[in-house]
Amino acid sequence: MDYFNLAPSDINNIILSYLEFDELVLLLNTFTVPNLNWSVIHQYHFGEYKQIELNGYLTRLASESLITKYKLNYTIDQLLTREELFFNHKNIKRVPKEIGYLINLRHLILSNNRIIKIPMKILRSLTNLKELHLDSNLIVQVPIELFTLNNLTELYLFNNRIEQVPKEIGNLNNLRSLGLSYNRIKELPKEIGNLVNLEKLSILFNKLKDLPKEMGNLTKLRYLNITNNEIKQVPDEIIRIPEIKIYK
Repeated sequence: MDYFNLAPSDINNIILSYLEFDELVLLLNTFTVPNLNWSVIHQYHFGEYKQIELNGYLTRLASESLITKYKLNYTIDQLLTREELFFNHKNIKRVPKEIGYLINLRHLILSNNRIIKIPMKILRSLTNLKELHLDSNLIVQVPIELFTLNNLTELYLFNNRIEQVPKEIGNLNNLRSLGLSYNRIKELPKEIGNLVNLEKLSILFNKLKDLPKEMGNLTKLRYLNITNNEIKQVPDEIIRIPEIKIYK
């Protein structure tokens, strides 16, 4: 079948035949249909829309897909304009790709699931995020793309299976609170000293033997919890931070 010469009504029938959002997105992004009249393509298994361009079509499709699959108590318009989304306790193994279309999100809670891997495309699109909860999952490796979210002020990754913190964490210079407790982390990169706005760092119950002296640059740090590690001595540079409270 030649997708490039299909009539709008034919495309509509194809859309109706697709049961999964990911498959439909792949189709629509792969084939370009010239002069396609989206007002004709108005009905499919998720709902009805009037004339709309492709990106808007996919965005609304993604929203209704989330609502339908996970029984969210929102309308499409409500979901698209939300700044906070609670997606915890959903028993999911991966972050739904549809979430990447919710570009207005400021706070995303994905705690208490079974997430192993975070799709990179999702992270790249959620540039407005300020607070991200990925705690209590099964994450082993933190993708570098996570550290391109420069607007993040709070990041929680505790109670996972993380063994290494990438040096790119130093890019999150707006971060104020960082939770890394209950993982398998053996060392922190010196670049963590670039988080000059950090106020709270929890990294208890890991396998740390020392802390980088560059953490002395964190002059706004007020709370540091390093209990239940193997740290014998805290660097003087950290101890001298004004008003810091260290729990060890």
